[in-house]
Amino acid sequence: MDSGADAGLPVVSSFADRRGLPPTAVLPLLPPGTAARWEAPAAHRALRGAPRLRIRVTPSAGTGTFFAYLYDVGPLGVARLISHAPVTFRHRAAGRPFAAETEMTATAYDVPPGHRLGLVVDTVDPLYGGRNPPGARITFDGPVLAVPFGRAGLAGTRP
Repeated sequence: MDSGADAGLPVVSSFADRRGLPPTAVLPLLPPGTAARWEAPAAHRALRGAPRLRIRVTPSAGTGTFFAYLYDVGPLGVARLISHAPVTFRHRAAGRPFAAETEMTATAYDVPPGHRLGLVVDTVDPLYGGRNPPGARITFDGPVLAVPFGRAGLAGTRP
């Protein structure tokens, strides 16, 4: 079932993102049982580079797909997509946990004061489709997110 967290819609999202309108989600309103969600404390940070995720995955089937989303979460829980990654696995033992690692898309993004980073992992995304067998379930725990922080507000040089 779709949680409401996603990388957007085909064709529409690419157009909207180029105009500064990334996909959004209201994290506190994601339906229970449709996504795993974690949030960091509020901090003004500059992200520069590709976030890396390591997470423990326990599938009920040997193959599947999941999606990781990194969000800028505002004080009211409204989240703007910063980065994401689809992950497909094959040849895994059903019911046995394994560690999955992925690199999300590179970004240069300044988290505004009072906002925090949010991580959502789910199994449905309209932009990518998916490869999960009907009725399959995937549980997630123990995420470790390595976020490349840099300096905010770097100005370009003038000729």
